[in-house]
Amino acid sequence: MLAAGVASAEEPLQLELDISASICASSAPVSVETLGSELALRVRRPVVVQRGAPAVLHVRIDAARDGFIGHATFEGASGRDERDIEGTSCTEIVQALAFVASSWLEAEPEVVRLSPAAAPPPAVAPRPTRPADVPPTTRPPAVALPASKASRLRAGWRSGVVLGFVSRPALDVTAAGGVTLGAGGTELRGGVRLTWARNTVELGSVQHRWLTIPLDACRNVRRERITAGLCGRVDPGLFLTSITAARSFEAHHALAWLDAGAGLRLSASLGGVDLELDAFALVPVTGYRIERDLARLEGLRSVAVSIGLGAMLPIP
Repeated sequence: MLAAGVASAEEPLQLELDISASICASSAPVSVETLGSELALRVRRPVVVQRGAPAVLHVRIDAARDGFIGHATFEGASGRDERDIEGTSCTEIVQALAFVASSWLEAEPEVVRLSPAAAPPPAVAPRPTRPADVPPTTRPPAVALPASKASRLRAGWRSGVVLGFVSRPALDVTAAGGVTLGAGGTELRGGVRLTWARNTVELGSVQHRWLTIPLDACRNVRRERITAGLCGRVDPGLFLTSITAARSFEAHHALAWLDAGAGLRLSASLGGVDLELDAFALVPVTGYRIERDLARLEGLRSVAVSIGLGAMLPIP
């Protein structure tokens, strides 16, 4: 049990405090004692932290895009409220959450402890929950730290190489845009990708082009400025191939294309720009291979590898 505050004729305010902040273990460890000490500096009444108390404060600190995000939920006799706070350090988050939580605790009803020797008056109107000369405590209109954003938009580009769709490496360029949800754990991304390759065969040459729309869904984990994401992808679009033979034979094909797969994306945040490296294993759901006589295409199922570098910028 942790007691915070100073001696008072009032009954102490009983509070159950629950903290989840393992993300802060390596920088500034956060515990019940840490937050209790911050509350003691801001709450007028003594506070006793114990399990099963009628007032409950839950605090969780997670990694965010540019630092950390704290989420506090309070339930007590005065009602229920919650607040999200972003900051660059765990210490900053704890101080801001203590400021918000102090207003919730001050709004809790007060109880005055009577001396055992003093008999209660025969008929006295019940004491109001707050003295008339003390203005009621309201929720803080603002905190020094910015409020959490529901989502973040980014846009950028990527270039790379695909190995396995055809016998020679294919080059690709992608223009992409994405949205990061909540505290950055989930990202949805879409774009337009142009891929091309040229191959020489015994009877002539073949030019391949893909125009596709890659759609990614990633689950991210952030540590300081580094983010790692496990992603799934579907990539629908159009496959164009032109065949030119030495004997003046030409054939052109425009076919539906779809590949799908999974991959890993690493990102480093430098001065507001996210530099990225990714690698995907892709299976062509509608893949094609050219017959030796160049007369037609036949179905193909093989695993291809896509490796690329890119950069993403935040959209204001």
